[in-house]
Amino acid sequence: MAKTKIKAAETTAAPAAETPAAVAEAPKEAAAREDTYSVEELKAASKEVFKVPSEVTGAALRNVKTPISVSEAKALIEAFMNKEVK
Repeated sequence: MAKTKIKAAETTAAPAAETPAAVAEAPKEAAAREDTYSVEELKAASKEVFKVPSEVTGAALRNVKTPISVSEAKALIEAFMNKEVK
């Protein structure tokens, strides 16, 4: 299997927008430009990218069926880690 290096989500300042509509569109455009990865690729790189074991990444992304970006995966993993245990 070919190894793919996953890029960590880059945080850059959004360009100054002049209208509220342009401000609302900026995050959508940034998400559209971000690379997407399969769950298996994200699990393989979970220690380096998310600082969690691959089992945690697998459990957090168990319902994901399509490739997702690193920032989307990070949000799902954070939500999973902050869930209340019953």
